[in-house]
Parts: sequence; structure tokens; C-alpha cells
Amino acid sequence: RWRKWRPSAGDDFVVGDRRWVEVAKTIHTRAYGYDGVHAHPALLPDRTRSGCAVELAALSVGAVEAWTFAFEAFGPAHLQHDALVAAAKAVVLKTPVPPDVAAVPHHNLSYPAWLSGLHLRVNRGDQ
Repeated sequence: RWRKWRPSAGDDFVVGDRRWVEVAKTIHTRAYGYDGVHAHPALLPDRTRSGCAVELAALSVGAVEAWTFAFEAFGPAHLQHDALVAAAKAVVLKTPVPPDVAAVPHHNLSYPAWLSGLHLRVNRGDQ
């Protein structure tokens, strides 16, 4: 788990040898409620009840462009896993995936891990 944070204007955020990384992000979201068996689209999800938010985001870090796809379960802790699985099934069953798109296990990273790896590649001059 990690928390989003944005520095104040003009802050030069540095921790040790790591600097703040500016990420441009365009987000598309959809929420699903969970009834204990199935996930169903929800316009205004009640986060006190079971459900899952689905996020598709386009990211730009300098000249690097990427896409992310994420699920965030909410509601009672004991139902979050089931809500996430039900939402994932609902998305997969109702969303056509282009044939050239595939999840690559070693590319499945959290934002901090992805940014850390990106920082290392950029400093080495990798594309």
C-alpha cells in the first residue's frame, strides 16, 4: 500500500539520492458494486459497501509513454478479494482485448516500482 502525495509548488522534493518524478496521467475509471456473487456497474459506488474501482490510465514520464490497468477493491476487508475477482471477471468478459495486448508478468508493477525501474533505465540511457 502507498499513498498519493503532491508537493507544493516550487518544492524540490529529494529523499537521499532520489528526486521527485513528474508523471502526467489521464485516467478513465469505472466502478462495480459487489452483491456477494457478481459485480455490477455502479455509477456512484458506495465505498462503505463491497465493490471495486477499475482504472485505465495513460502515463507520460518525460519521453516515455505507458498504460496502466488497475483494480482497487473497497468495502469490508473480508469481501475485498472476492469483489476484486468478480470485477475482474466482469471486465474481462465484457471488454474486447486487441490481439497484440497481453499482460507480461514481469511488467506487472506498482507505480513506485515502475518509476524506480524507469529511473534506472533513463539514467543508464536505455530506451
